Amino acid sequence: MHIWALSLLTAVSCIAGTASTASNEPGVLPDIQASREHAYAFFNSIHSAIRQWGSSYHHNGLSFYVAQAPTGSVFYHGAQTPERPPGFEWLGFEIEHSASFAMSFEPLPKDMSSETAQGEMASMDNRRREALLWHLVSHGRSTKRVSVVPEENTELSPPSQRPMRDTAFETAKLKFCDGKDNDLFIVPDFDKFERGYFHTYRANRPLNLLYIDGQSAAKSGIGTLDSQDHILLGWDTRMCHDRLTDNRRELERAQGFCDLAQEWALDADGNVTKIDGFIRMEAGFEIIYCDFSSKGGLDQVSVQASPFRNETGIDDETDVFYETRYILHMQSEWLRAAATRFHGLPAGRLDVDWSSMVSALAYPMNTSNPNADRSDLPRLVNSTKQDLEIVHDRLRAVLAARGGKSVREKNITNWQSVTDKIVSRYSSRLWTLATTVMDSGDFLAIIDTLIDPFTSYLELQDYSLVTAGNSTIDRCIQHYLETEPVNQASWTPEDEAIAAVMETVSQRICKTLFAARDVLRSGDTPVSIHTRTPLEEAQSGIQRLVKDLRWSTWKECGSCPHGTICSIPMFPSGSPQDYLQPTCQKPEKLLLHRDYWD
Repeated sequence: MHIWALSLLTAVSCIAGTASTASNEPGVLPDIQASREHAYAFFNSIHSAIRQWGSSYHHNGLSFYVAQAPTGSVFYHGAQTPERPPGFEWLGFEIEHSASFAMSFEPLPKDMSSETAQGEMASMDNRRREALLWHLVSHGRSTKRVSVVPEENTELSPPSQRPMRDTAFETAKLKFCDGKDNDLFIVPDFDKFERGYFHTYRANRPLNLLYIDGQSAAKSGIGTLDSQDHILLGWDTRMCHDRLTDNRRELERAQGFCDLAQEWALDADGNVTKIDGFIRMEAGFEIIYCDFSSKGGLDQVSVQASPFRNETGIDDETDVFYETRYILHMQSEWLRAAATRFHGLPAGRLDVDWSSMVSALAYPMNTSNPNADRSDLPRLVNSTKQDLEIVHDRLRAVLAARGGKSVREKNITNWQSVTDKIVSRYSSRLWTLATTVMDSGDFLAIIDTLIDPFTSYLELQDYSLVTAGNSTIDRCIQHYLETEPVNQASWTPEDEAIAAVMETVSQRICKTLFAARDVLRSGDTPVSIHTRTPLEEAQSGIQRLVKDLRWSTWKECGSCPHGTICSIPMFPSGSPQDYLQPTCQKPEKLLLHRDYWD
């Protein structure tokens, strides 16, 4: 065993259970045993962080990372005013994301004569209302409070009094699931012209950010909001969820985040470590930014007015269905832009402090999903208040210790790089071994390619039955972990937990491969009471490994034809089938699927 491997195992074993002596930082430190027990989900959080694809597949994130956007970083904002927002607001990483919030809207046509046109108009009204609710309500845009016509009134009314019969938002009963505001709802003003404005901002200093992993901007009750609602904000884990309620709560969340940033701005010594904003992901990455004023770290570069229909030059003014098509076009381009970030943001866009990772997966708490059909997705609804507060307090301690510093200052270990090395080497071959029908010779050849570099055949006493010794397996386990030993002196307790996770995953992969090779070289004798052949036994072990690892790479579509993207659900689009078996589809088609998040 290598010297670094020995020191890693010693360090990991020493901090298990008694890790509080390893750091002067307050808060309960990560538990090594719990980290190992959650190793596969823990590993996937790191591998998927700040990546649209992996975070869409592993959408129930339970982890937080300190991050910084470098000086000069450019972000975007869509609004119904050219003025800088007075307080907190949303920033987009992609132009198309924010541009869809900057659309201009016009009053709906009032003169629709034929029944066909009336029906089409009603359908367009619902689609338009859905788009506006999606944009305006969930992101705090210009809105007004109005009374809503009862469900039984199905006639088209004046614009501000049209019945709220949008099935996508399940508004028939017009009640929030928590019983609040059951006779009122915030809706856009359909009576007047709304000019939209596209803002561009540039960071005039490094921006201190907290990244919430998974698809944490998805307004859904399936677990995407758990870490922020129950750990960051301390909301009741028994809270109800529906799309109306969760959209309304977006403003409460944003206000709660920025209040928390202010509360945590001063550490015990009075030093400022303020969070400027909170990074989340839906179809694209966004920042809830807490101070849009001229003193908040952002320079306003430009503000562009968005067009009304007669200003686009792409359609006739008399086409009453123009606005529906324009909305769908804008939203399709948004999905297309999000898909370009499936494998991460451009280099230099964001610096993540991997050594700052604070995760519920590093603590002995209940992360089971009460929905037996989704046991693959972690939840926090069964966690105790005490456990949630432990993670909350630890996050505050880590932010106080590591916030406001550049990645270069902190000499971090890039754990995502380690996951990339492991996944890129094993992913396609494990999938081939688990899913392809082949003879034992081809199967063995693939395995030998993976593990022969760690095997010294001079050490083997029997070439026909290869039972690898500890040193052979250890070489396989530690190979990719040895790439980051230089920073070990500056490791945080979080680094120690991550190292244990990396070792656990590597150990499972290597032991499974060596065991499969042993079985295949044992001959044709059945190897179990089920009289499975050696090939069947070897493949069964690989299949169990693939099932447990749940790498997002195994869901990818590959190269999609021009004009299509892989159909993984990205809020608010997506269906259960898109999640189970993503396929190449046009973004316009994906927008018709919105039932996954319900």
